Amino acid sequence: MICNNCGNEIPEGSSYCNKCGKKIEAETESKEIIENITDEVIKVENVEKEENTTNQNDNIINEDYDKNANYLTILSSILIFLVPILRNIILKFTVDDDSNSSVIDFIRSMSMLAGVTILIYTRIKYPKNNASKIVLIVFLGLILVWVIITIIAIVSCMSALNNCPG
Repeated sequence: MICNNCGNEIPEGSSYCNKCGKKIEAETESKEIIENITDEVIKVENVEKEENTTNQNDNIINEDYDKNANYLTILSSILIFLVPILRNIILKFTVDDDSNSSVIDFIRSMSMLAGVTILIYTRIKYPKNNASKIVLIVFLGLILVWVIITIIAIVSCMSALNNCPG
């Protein structure tokens, strides 16, 4: 250690300079305090850098998360909604016998089953994705409408049979 007053070298642990007699202890304590503060500032800066890196990585992960969930949602939507519409178009213009119709109906049923399975998988794996949530709500709404129409048709047929003479 060197004395700040006279430049004389001071042995470690000395409280006073051997040449000029200046007290060294206060300077040593202030240097230690400054070193401690500097160390703490460096630690805080490192933590902030790590947090920024983590936030950037989270943004990248969230983009991939949404992209994958949206791809699966689009696939399930095509299988659930588009294939049955294509089935009706194909049947309207091409099928003359019942054997082709049953094959097309089987393909439609399997595509809808696959679409629902993919949609459920998407909702489980990516629960925060809004697109899959909307498609699932629309699909469940359509099922509910279909059930209500079926019940109305059954009730109508039953009341028509009860009112039949004879």
